[in-house]
Amino acid sequence: MINVPKEIRIRLAFLCLVMSVCIPLFCYFKYQLDYDRLHTKSDRIYKLVTDWSTPGEQVSSSISSYNAAARIDSGLTTLIEKSARIIHSSFRLKSSNSHSFSVDGVFADASVFEIFDFDLVSGNAQTALQNPFTAVLTSKTAAALFGEQNPVGKLFYLEDSKSPVTVTGLVQEIPGNSQIQAGLFFSLPTLVKLHYRDLGGKMDEMGVVTYLLFKGNTDGQTASEAVNKLFSGQETFITLLTTKSVRIEPLRNGLFNPLFGPFQVFALCATVVIMLLVLLESLNSLVKMILLQISLGDDYQTITNRIRNRRLIRRVCLLVLASGTIAIVFALIVAAAAAFFLDNPFSQHIPAFAAIATGTVILSIVSSILISYWIVLRVPSEPMRTYLIHKKS
Repeated sequence: MINVPKEIRIRLAFLCLVMSVCIPLFCYFKYQLDYDRLHTKSDRIYKLVTDWSTPGEQVSSSISSYNAAARIDSGLTTLIEKSARIIHSSFRLKSSNSHSFSVDGVFADASVFEIFDFDLVSGNAQTALQNPFTAVLTSKTAAALFGEQNPVGKLFYLEDSKSPVTVTGLVQEIPGNSQIQAGLFFSLPTLVKLHYRDLGGKMDEMGVVTYLLFKGNTDGQTASEAVNKLFSGQETFITLLTTKSVRIEPLRNGLFNPLFGPFQVFALCATVVIMLLVLLESLNSLVKMILLQISLGDDYQTITNRIRNRRLIRRVCLLVLASGTIAIVFALIVAAAAAFFLDNPFSQHIPAFAAIATGTVILSIVSSILISYWIVLRVPSEPMRTYLIHKKS
């Protein structure tokens, strides 16, 4: 058992604190870095964007017309593989036993499950949302409606509609780092049935979010030019001096969450870099203090440099490993508490958390070994004693 002096315990406590902060921070960094990467076709998925221009300003919106997808499907058959329209909404659901609750969800085309990699536990992805008054539930929504029973084939109701809705599929909970968030998916024909009369049969006046899956051999520039050409001839509203144009943008148009602004991205990256530097400095401080303790030992004059270095590496690795283990436990407790009180997205990524935590500890051990060799090689062995004593004072 290694005797740990007070000075080293202080530095170990600081190292443990730094690693406890670094692990959740690295998890959050990876979480944002993986935004929409769960969709294996994300490099081929684009979103239709509408630009509104006036003499004074230009506004971009992800809302496009209802019929835009059909126009693209028929006009770009050689480039488009699938298209899907979704409309976000909030629903008040009621089960057969009159239990009711609210949930956020979407109306969507059946092709949404062929474009995006939502894990469909049961049901047919190609037909689950084809018919009116059908829906695919997430596991959380299904449990709220039907408990532990298999929901597929069961009925529930929209509180403002008397028509029963049939559950045609069950999907796993959607990770928080996906642009599409929903507690359930209603078929788009359901929306048409509910609001066709309200719109006077003019479905093109309804705004939707349109996603396009281009074929594998289509590059972004070709896809953009084809869509621009298809919607060329800008629509102008003379009385409002407003011009409308349509374009596409990639689902993943950056490395991070698309909702992040430039300052947020800079702040996140800067924080990670700063914490890495703090981690390295805390390791550097710990190595110096351990070497100082070894140098001040009674047998310092009788041991060779090789024995001294081996002893240093062994102690450093053991103490850093102990600090890392304590930091992982502490970070795991914090993550579990956050998952319970804040619905923390890390609760769905335990393997990623374990990998990042292990990687942080390995990085710390390797860095401490390199720092150890750098210190002992930078200063000759005998002046090291004077150098470290001077540093301590």
